[in-house]
Amino acid sequence: MTGPSARLSQFPCRAVLFDFGGTLMPSRCIDEAFREAAVVFGRLAGIRGDDAAQRLNEAQRRAASDVVPGITGRRYYLHRDLFRSIWAQTARVLQVALTAEQVEQVDAAMLAAALSRAELMPGAMETLGELRARGYLLSIVSNSDEDDLRALLNALRLDNFFDDVLSSEAARSCKPDSAIFEQSLSRLRCPAAQAVFVGDTPANDIDGAAATGMRTVLITGEQAWATQGIPSRSSPDHVITALPELLRFL
Repeated sequence: MTGPSARLSQFPCRAVLFDFGGTLMPSRCIDEAFREAAVVFGRLAGIRGDDAAQRLNEAQRRAASDVVPGITGRRYYLHRDLFRSIWAQTARVLQVALTAEQVEQVDAAMLAAALSRAELMPGAMETLGELRARGYLLSIVSNSDEDDLRALLNALRLDNFFDDVLSSEAARSCKPDSAIFEQSLSRLRCPAAQAVFVGDTPANDIDGAAATGMRTVLITGEQAWATQGIPSRSSPDHVITALPELLRFL
């Protein structure tokens, strides 16, 4: 047997580590939550008129382009700071007044919407259950703030399912920084050479995990749009379109 599938099946794998958003939970859950939060933003900021939605969308895009590169380029940042910075910059672009308390209200509305919309990727629970039955250690390594990640896992009834869960806030490291991957492996007491990382973002998930010596699996499918055009240095050992495909080569 040759090819990526063979490479994964021919080494002693003990642990499977997963990204969360876009891998275990569809990216659209967060995208829809962001749109709901934007409605709250518009109400608090007094954005009205027939073109209100268009003005708000354009301002958000401009604000994100202003704010996101400077924050996500760091090896560590809090996602609540990222989103609050986007909302605050959106207010400046629209030349409206928004207090710090109102920015927090928008941020809270986004989390509430994400919790109400949280769902698992198709086949996720069955795949995780089978991996546990086969004796693999299971972990989540996520670029998320600790409280948000724990709340989402609780909503999805996954809070006690994994051997370990590591947020970027707890690790004080954001993917693709190597520290978050290394901490997860250390907590699992598993060497990188005996672990597989599954994620949907080439630059964050595949490059970061590969740099630590892990085998890598890129999941596309529903969230393929999120990976298109993103430059990366490493090719995944395998590409899947749905989580149950993992079971074919692990």
